[in-house]
Formats: sequence, C-alpha cells, structure tokens
Amino acid sequence: MRSDCRRAAGGEVSLRRGFLRIGISLVVLWLVFWTVTYVLHPYSSVTPEPASYAIRVTAWSVMDPCLVAAIILVGWAAAGFRPK
Repeated sequence: MRSDCRRAAGGEVSLRRGFLRIGISLVVLWLVFWTVTYVLHPYSSVTPEPASYAIRVTAWSVMDPCLVAAIILVGWAAAGFRPK
C-alpha cells in the first residue's frame, strides 16, 4: 500500500542517490575549505595561535568561497532525492 502511494505521488524517492550526493558534497566542501584556508591563506607566523586561527577562518576571504560552494552543493544534493 505504501509503495502504491509513492508511485501515485510521482515515483519513488532515491534515498541512496541522495545520501551519496550528501557525502560527496561534504567531502567537496571540506576540500574547498581546506584549499582556501591552508593553501591560499597560509599562516603568517611560525607558531600560530588559536585566536589568529579563528580570525583567519572566519574572515570573509575564507567564508565567501565556502558559502558559495555550500549553496551550490546543497542544491545539487537536494536534487538527488527527487524521484527518477
């Protein structure tokens, strides 16, 4: 009965594809964050302090690319849950 309702509503939702896209999105978002934070904006001192790390990570030059990537990846992952 339940599968009949899902078919009548427009098809079965692909949970496997959706969760796979969520996993891929998290990995890509981590790589974007890592690249922007550690490659493009490396430490300026030899011994980094926690306060300087927090300021660097929350700077707009780091947050902007991460937010743009997150918006794109959330839309892509959400599209994975649509019926086939």
